[in-house]
Amino acid sequence: MMRDDLLTPEEAIQYVKRNTKIFSETEQLKASVLVGDRMSVDGNANLILRVESEWQEGSVIVKQVLPFVRVAMENGIHMPLSVKRMRTDVQYMQVAERLCPNTSPKIYVWDEKANIVVMEDLRRMKILRFELMEGKRFSGFPKKMGEFLGRIAFLTSEYHLGPWEKASFDQFFSGSYTDSLWSQFIFEKPILDNRENSINPFVREWLDQLTQDKAIHREVRGLKRAFLQQHQCLIHTDLHTSNIFVSQDEFKVFDSEFARYGPIGFDLGRLMGSLFLNYASLFGYRKWETEKSRAYQEYLLKTIQALYEEFENQYFGLWEEWIPAREEAKARMKQLIFQQSIGFMACVSMARIYDNGLCFDFKRIEDLRDRAKGQRYVIEMARRLIMRRYQYANMQAVIEDMRELSLHRSQNWD
Repeated sequence: MMRDDLLTPEEAIQYVKRNTKIFSETEQLKASVLVGDRMSVDGNANLILRVESEWQEGSVIVKQVLPFVRVAMENGIHMPLSVKRMRTDVQYMQVAERLCPNTSPKIYVWDEKANIVVMEDLRRMKILRFELMEGKRFSGFPKKMGEFLGRIAFLTSEYHLGPWEKASFDQFFSGSYTDSLWSQFIFEKPILDNRENSINPFVREWLDQLTQDKAIHREVRGLKRAFLQQHQCLIHTDLHTSNIFVSQDEFKVFDSEFARYGPIGFDLGRLMGSLFLNYASLFGYRKWETEKSRAYQEYLLKTIQALYEEFENQYFGLWEEWIPAREEAKARMKQLIFQQSIGFMACVSMARIYDNGLCFDFKRIEDLRDRAKGQRYVIEMARRLIMRRYQYANMQAVIEDMRELSLHRSQNWD
């Protein structure tokens, strides 16, 4: 697929008319491209169009998977991507919907030959990251999301599936080809080898103290090995707050094209890391009053804790149902998931404070000195998470440590 093969808006309209019965034959339709790197959708690896009726309410999303990274191509650099990831995306959503209903967009058409999916338009909902950036609160989200993560993790593992069935799932999802991608982005470039990774100059000294620490390197290499070698359950791999649509009553997980089998704590750690980044950015965000920022930071901490605790309730509730006699194994698994999820949380947070991976939470802060306040907090808290994850008793202890570090006014992050 070259650039000339990409759907035009008119072609998307005709495709929807030919392949679905969502709209009447005589209905007038219009289509628009949803551009990536905006406050709506990430189109760096996909062409995404909205097809909608001009007569009445009703719309669908047409997603065409690109074989390259859009931004790189527009700058004359060809960075190929496998189009087979669409198959992974659809299958993950189907598995997730079966195991935890009403958490994935509806799929109307899956055209594997043309690399096109027609799916539910979630415009009634908003992307979680940008709602959080506006200070919105979703009281039911951590419980629902924790249930989702707990059910997916247990019900796709060897503790629920038979050996042959689990091996079949693992083999099917092995085609996402993301090991090298995430290994570089989450472990190598942020910590293990960051010499060419540009960052705010006001945090370089702090960063060097972390990334030159041999003990930190040892722990991060261990987390990297766990990510690459442990095939415990089906994981989304890219589960951050920009890939979740949310309202007060529901949420939908999307962009699962890089799903694969991996360690149980990875998705959990990645999502907690995304919430943590929003928390840290508020140290340097001047558009809110101090009291508003602190109150919202407390809400985010409680959200992280509630999310993790609900995950444990769901996962180990299913454990008790299916394998109640294995108490020692249960205790070991609980410890392993906790320690790994905290470590992954630290690594994914570090990955999003560099210039080339900077999350929107920090991008909105234009003054580099103000931005540095939150980035410094991420660096110092990442050190604690990586090195203290064996000592923390539970998630409450982690949250208390985050609160304690935030009070170090001499560190200049508020």
